[in-house]
Amino acid sequence: MTEKAKEELLKLEEQMINLEKKKHEVCGRLDEIQGEMWLIRARLLLEVAWERDERGKPVYPSHDLREEAVTARLAEHDRYQALRRKEMALSQEQDDLLNELGRLSERKEQLIAE
Repeated sequence: MTEKAKEELLKLEEQMINLEKKKHEVCGRLDEIQGEMWLIRARLLLEVAWERDERGKPVYPSHDLREEAVTARLAEHDRYQALRRKEMALSQEQDDLLNELGRLSERKEQLIAE
């Protein structure tokens, strides 16, 4: 292995370590956001499940109706929608990091094979 290849390999290793750190940070933020989204959804589901009409009967008697009501309310829930946008952006960032890690890993394998 040439000196230039060794230097490139060291740089690749450093880049991969930094990308792994970023990936773990993104995963942690995704977990937090998804946890908050889950909590919002759970609260809305409880709200919907306990709603009663004037006769005391459940407004949404079936599981499917409750799910549809929760979905409709989530679509109008500002905080949930903001979290959903952040989740999508972080998921894209995570995909980009994974792609870059894959590219660097392939280059590393090429250098090692030379």
